[in-house]
Amino acid sequence: MKKTFLDFEKDIEALDEKIDELRSMQESDPSMDIGEEVDRLEQKSAELLKQTYAELTPWQISQVARHPNRPCPSYTSPSPRDRTRPRMPSSA
Repeated sequence: MKKTFLDFEKDIEALDEKIDELRSMQESDPSMDIGEEVDRLEQKSAELLKQTYAELTPWQISQVARHPNRPCPSYTSPSPRDRTRPRMPSSA
């Protein structure tokens, strides 16, 4: 599944693309030892992600909240409102 990036995440997207490119190169030629480079770029990406999300504007926070890949709770589970109350016996 392809990741979806927001406008302010372009630097993170570029790093992720570079990491994916290096991994595919390593898969095609296992003799290449680029594991350290991949690890370094992953660490840099994680730091950049932290830094980026620490300085979000209110509009960017709203964009993150509406992101299409944002984890959401499952709405198929029954809610407490769906439960039926036991009927009281009629006193007739």
